[in-house]
Amino acid sequence: MNYRSFFKHVTGLDPYPYQERLGEGKSLPELISVPTGLGKTAAVVVAWLQHRRLRPETTPKRLVYCLPMRVLVEQVASHARAWLEAAAPLMGEATPHVHILMGGSGDDSWMRHPERPVLLVGTQDMLVSAALNRGYGMSRYRWPQAFGIMNSDCQWVLDETQLMGPALPTSAQLQGLREKLGTLGPARTTWMSATLDPEALDTIDHPTPPPGRDRIVLEAADRQAASLRLEASKPLFRAPLRLDRESSKKEYFRELASHLARVHLPGTRTLVFLNTVDRAQSLCEALEALGMEPLLLHSRFRPPDRLAREAGLARPDALIVSTQVLEAGVDLSSRLLVTELAPWPSLIQRFGRCNRYGEQEAPRIEWIDVEQDEGRPSLALPYPAEELAASRLRLEGLQDVGPLSLEQVPVVPGQELHPVLRRRDLLDLFDTSADLSGDDLDVSLYVRGSDEADVQVYWRQGPPQEDEPGPSRDELLSLPVGTLASFVKKSRQAWNWNPLGRRWESLSEPGCRPRPGMTVRLAAESGGYLPERGWVGDRSARPVEVVQWPTAPAEAMDGDPEAEVGRWIPLREHLDHVQAEARALVERAGLPERLAESVVTAALWHDVGKSHPAFQGALMPLAPPQEEIPWAKSAKGTGRLNYAVEGRPRPGFRHELASALAWVSTREQNEENDLVAWLVAAHHGKVRLSLRALPSERPPEDPDRLFARGVWDGEFLPALADLLEAPVRLDLSLMQLGPGSWTERMLALRDSEDLGPFRLAALEGLVRAADGRASAKERER
Repeated sequence: MNYRSFFKHVTGLDPYPYQERLGEGKSLPELISVPTGLGKTAAVVVAWLQHRRLRPETTPKRLVYCLPMRVLVEQVASHARAWLEAAAPLMGEATPHVHILMGGSGDDSWMRHPERPVLLVGTQDMLVSAALNRGYGMSRYRWPQAFGIMNSDCQWVLDETQLMGPALPTSAQLQGLREKLGTLGPARTTWMSATLDPEALDTIDHPTPPPGRDRIVLEAADRQAASLRLEASKPLFRAPLRLDRESSKKEYFRELASHLARVHLPGTRTLVFLNTVDRAQSLCEALEALGMEPLLLHSRFRPPDRLAREAGLARPDALIVSTQVLEAGVDLSSRLLVTELAPWPSLIQRFGRCNRYGEQEAPRIEWIDVEQDEGRPSLALPYPAEELAASRLRLEGLQDVGPLSLEQVPVVPGQELHPVLRRRDLLDLFDTSADLSGDDLDVSLYVRGSDEADVQVYWRQGPPQEDEPGPSRDELLSLPVGTLASFVKKSRQAWNWNPLGRRWESLSEPGCRPRPGMTVRLAAESGGYLPERGWVGDRSARPVEVVQWPTAPAEAMDGDPEAEVGRWIPLREHLDHVQAEARALVERAGLPERLAESVVTAALWHDVGKSHPAFQGALMPLAPPQEEIPWAKSAKGTGRLNYAVEGRPRPGFRHELASALAWVSTREQNEENDLVAWLVAAHHGKVRLSLRALPSERPPEDPDRLFARGVWDGEFLPALADLLEAPVRLDLSLMQLGPGSWTERMLALRDSEDLGPFRLAALEGLVRAADGRASAKERER
């Protein structure tokens, strides 16, 4: 089957010539510059499937599809699932799965099966933060595993890059650093936009190569095939009203509503873009006062409410009021489009939602001027006033904004400056250990920018309970950090889970504040949300309806949620199970022999530390009294074990540290053995580059005795069949800084040319995946 036939089989459509060129190539290009409405998503997804089908050894097994806004994620995932289902008869067991990466998702199958091909779809917040080892909306103990997967054996596709802000140079730097530091398997990036400026990808570690970047643009055959869309007329007019200080109260919304009532043609679709959620909500209220039924859509709805509204987009007579969420990617065509002044790339995307296929009679686009004032806050927000001024100059000279007309408008390189991720920044992010106050390195500047950085919130009744379930996807709502901070200041009840202290912290406590990527629990009694309006903040104190689904409790530093599998599993048996899973994993992953052996060895040793008296002491009260053997898993709930030795509590105990110390004590020091030690210690994401005691730990009576993570210097692990012939003394002198220390040895692995941060994290993820898969099978037996 040639590619043209494959594409039609999968999508039901004949491909454009540029789509054929993508599928017939050996890999995806760096740049795809194609106008909106010409099938860029199908182009890259189906081409990747073809490359996987014909050349799986050289084609990345993961396609990471990154989008600027959440509203686009479900749409791309839905299309991709349909295409993959159609491709399955031709691809068999090699057919990838689709996984949406969103906060609150309990599905971690994409991490438990890193050997399988997968299409990951998500927003830049979720995906880029995960690629920086600080995954938003994700357990901090999963960060390293996601980091390894997102940066190895992956094909990144960033769509609608003109809306991504600082994530664009960050993605370029990540690609450059992957090439310099090395990855497990190929790692490539493709950037797509109708208005892409190639110079934006020219960064310190990702310079433009001498031949230039590999790029796909429309050729003559494409233009002929897409002539109806490219030649679509889109007459442009200035709207008969203006947003300024004098009209920015209710007058603006009344005037705009009255104008829409006159120009909206019954039976046709009208789309109105306003630049802020508050203005979109106020316009809907004004339209409803006139007896009209607008459809409101913006980014501050919970998923069930947003999906219910998105279903109304298909109505051919809808009057839609939206913010930026419908700018890009949404397959929508209106007869009338009205938009507030916005930056030029955003306007181009908005124009693409009018007469999209050249099918509308008498299409019309109107733009509303926005005063360039010096007020606080400026009416130009969330955009820089100078960008709106530049757009105004362009619009005043145009009478039509169809694709052919826009091609005559010269592209002006973006002037916005963003922080640039450097090599040292990435290496610092490799260590996911929080500081003693529980804070982490902030990656928001590299993901979306400080002014737009988001937190996720959800509502529950009253104050939180220690063991209450975490949030599900349907509960979560993304908000700017500043918006939540202002809301919380006004005596609203808000809490964040502290995994180190194993407690809920009120954001009203001194030193506690909303931070990007944080997941915050709000009291339903505090209000702030209406299903028909979305986030309304202080404008509503009506209690919020709780949307709750069964999920697992938030994990603590000393938690072990996988310790309970419904039956008793001896430690030695569990180690064999995990080693077998690891061996199968490395064979399918095609790892070099040296690295494969390290993973398999680490899998065998990963839980040796569970023979420590603290762990066995926590399990033995639940174990069959006639059997005193080391156990790895219990038949009863042990998500939070009460660790103790001889009656003295050991909060913060980590069995994997004891496992690593046992390995180090019985082996000579070299890179291979240090790699096994790292993989053993790091497999739960809780023991990292430095060994130190946590504030919650109880020290030994001897003030000079070293201790860390519930392990005390000089303790012994008992002998263990075929692994430890005799009891082994645990030496914590490694935690002291200096030559030969744990930190020095592990940093050498991170900085090694043969390993590096990306390979190290990918190997770490394989051990954790093997452990999780073995535990799942033990639970099913």
